[in-house]
Amino acid sequence: MDRAARAHLDQLRGGLTVSCQADVDSPLHGPRSMAAMARAALLGGAVGIRADGAADVAAIRAVLGPDAPIIGIAKAKQPDGSLFITPTAGSARAVMAAGARLVALDGTRRSRSGGETFAAVVAAIHAAGAAAFVVVGTAITNPTAITAHFVAALEGERRGSGGARASG
Repeated sequence: MDRAARAHLDQLRGGLTVSCQADVDSPLHGPRSMAAMARAALLGGAVGIRADGAADVAAIRAVLGPDAPIIGIAKAKQPDGSLFITPTAGSARAVMAAGARLVALDGTRRSRSGGETFAAVVAAIHAAGAAAFVVVGTAITNPTAITAHFVAALEGERRGSGGARASG
């Protein structure tokens, strides 16, 4: 990890990081609005910003300067409609080239486009001088998704075993 990335990571400890993102159909969508939102968040006391995509990261970096911690992500919509956060080394490099010194990525076991592994994407981020922490989301904080996963697995088990059920 390079010195700038380490300094940004140190700045985030114990503070609030604000995710500056807006849906495509929002009037706030776009780099200019996200840069203004990021500036307002720092003026309000946030210690860092999380931003989606190279264009937003570049606009935010231009407004905030080199010292503000920006965690870059690159959302990629999957064929099933789900989102994948920074699925490839290329998507990580793009947000880093735009000015993010830290990169968040999806650590799930889902297949990545291009066949890259999670380890390969992390290695590419480290080689470029960033990424030293893990953020876990849905796997811990979404009981509905966790329950649905187990229910689907149980239903698959029931179908596969001829309807036998465990009692307990």
